[in-house]
Amino acid sequence: MPSFNLHSCFSSAIAILLFVVCNNVSFAQDRNVMDRECQNRLDNIKSLFEKGKLPEIEQIIKDTSETGFTQKCLGAGMYDDDEKKEIYEILTETFIELNKEEEADIYLERLLHIQPDYEVNLDKPDIGYLHSRFKVDPVFSLELSFAPNLSTVNVLQRYSVDNTSIINETYAKVPGYTTGLKITLPIKKYLELAGGLHFSLRRFQYEDELITFPTSLEGIYGTLTYTESQSWLDIPVNARVIFPVKGYKIRPYIFAGFNLHFLLTADLKDLRRLSGNGIEEAQSFSLISTAADLRAKANFSVTGGFGIRYPVRLNYLFADFAYSTMVSNLVNTDQRYANETLVYKIGYVDNDFRLSNMVFTVGFGRSFYNPELRKRYKKELDAYQADKKAYRSQKKAANGQMKTSKPKKEKPKKERQVKEEDIEEGKGKVEEGKGKAEEGKGKIEEGKGKAKDAKDKIKGFKIDD
Repeated sequence: MPSFNLHSCFSSAIAILLFVVCNNVSFAQDRNVMDRECQNRLDNIKSLFEKGKLPEIEQIIKDTSETGFTQKCLGAGMYDDDEKKEIYEILTETFIELNKEEEADIYLERLLHIQPDYEVNLDKPDIGYLHSRFKVDPVFSLELSFAPNLSTVNVLQRYSVDNTSIINETYAKVPGYTTGLKITLPIKKYLELAGGLHFSLRRFQYEDELITFPTSLEGIYGTLTYTESQSWLDIPVNARVIFPVKGYKIRPYIFAGFNLHFLLTADLKDLRRLSGNGIEEAQSFSLISTAADLRAKANFSVTGGFGIRYPVRLNYLFADFAYSTMVSNLVNTDQRYANETLVYKIGYVDNDFRLSNMVFTVGFGRSFYNPELRKRYKKELDAYQADKKAYRSQKKAANGQMKTSKPKKEKPKKERQVKEEDIEEGKGKVEEGKGKAEEGKGKIEEGKGKAKDAKDKIKGFKIDD
């Protein structure tokens, strides 16, 4: 059986621990050295910018080697967001002054990704011009809200087991609440479309006197009270118009729209009927059950309101007041008399009614941005970047070809030198040829004469029979 050496294991553990600690210390030291180096480089860029030595800044940025500023510091996460914003602002101004708007657009876009709500100083009109070419409105916002609400009962038609011409009933408001999430989408600069999902608890109290007799008579019904509690799933949809106030951060707005409502639960709670002998009966009833639904499960409302918004960096706080009224009757008229206990024992029948709601909302909004050039400017920038990429590729290919193969030197062709003797000799040959041609012409004429003489002789010659 192999023996276990505790001392050896302990020594190994100590060695590993020392190795890890030394590595961390070495990494921290290297990081500190890089921090100091990158800080010095940033200070140098600031100094060059203040002195107006903009071409030197361009050379620093164009150095894309591993030891260059762009790769070693700016691209290696050596600066926090505030330092990056300062760098990109300097580079934007630098390339504007160098009449290179395309590159200035690139660095301004990077600046806006860090700070979408960047505000241009009045003393920098050139940046203001470039800034106007960008879409810096939120892509969308998420809103989390909580709202106390009060519900008002609007009676459409009265029903009762008693004389309906005598009104002895009252409805009272009971506080509820609404909470949920919304998403808002900007349609235009000061116009938004909002929609979401809310949970709402709406409540009201009811009181009625059925028949009034002297209290000495036993078994005669008297006062009825209950609290109705309804829980809803709401889908609000509305349009908002925002009104910017010059010189102030607060932004008032108005809105209007509609809500879809889906009833989850509805209960009569603390239902009490005070009888003539003073006995109270307290009960609770569910108005939605498998046996009979006494409430309609869906409804629709129109809404409108106003509010204010206060921006906090990329977020905002808001508060608004809204009033809405449901369109449809909340009572399921087909099941009005379905609960026999309510009708015959308690002596209660639902009126037709609908609800109106007042809501005071407070909430928090988070905006999400994606700054980008507007379409007409983006096409120009895309074309510029494509040309730039193609140029770099061609340059890289050319440099590679020059390194791999050296061009052969072509030997100069020897030109033939024409001498004067050769010219004279050629002229003599031409003249000699002309003489021979004349001599040939003479021989041809001589042959023609001999042929004529021969012809004449033939004509004078006679043949005997």
